[in-house]
Amino acid sequence: MMKTHEQFADDLALYALGEMAGSDRQEFEEHLHTCAACRRELQALRGDLGLLGLSSSGPQPPARSKERLLQAIAAEPRRAPAPAPVELPRRSSWLAWVPAVIAIALFFITLIFPIQFDRQWITIGWALEGTALLWLFHRVPHPGLQLTGVGLLIAAFLRLAFNPAVLDYHPRAAIPI
Repeated sequence: MMKTHEQFADDLALYALGEMAGSDRQEFEEHLHTCAACRRELQALRGDLGLLGLSSSGPQPPARSKERLLQAIAAEPRRAPAPAPVELPRRSSWLAWVPAVIAIALFFITLIFPIQFDRQWITIGWALEGTALLWLFHRVPHPGLQLTGVGLLIAAFLRLAFNPAVLDYHPRAAIPI
């Protein structure tokens, strides 16, 4: 059933108070788009509602409460103002790329050691790379760097400690140490 203009005008106060919901609200908003008179009346109602809120007075506090409140505020200790936030100097943009370049170089070094070197040099390469990754972890706190660095150091230790061929890499000299 289609509402008439007068029925919409009766609902203006409900809409202004925000008490209209659902399909009624949607239908009313569609009417507002086409009716300039209802839009003007709604603006006037909203202004009146704002004045209504300002015109009401709440309960009056006891006469001495204002004095007691001001005395309590005056008796509170004053705090020093908070210091201004410190701005940290910005690093130049090329410095931000240094750890990434080092990480890429270490990746390629990882590939080079087993291909280029053999025997103890692979173990020494793993130990050096693990140490470099742990140093890089202090610059860029990424858990993958730490995990890989510790893993390489453990692998180098295990290769030295439990590989009997390590002692046969080079023949012993005639002079005991």
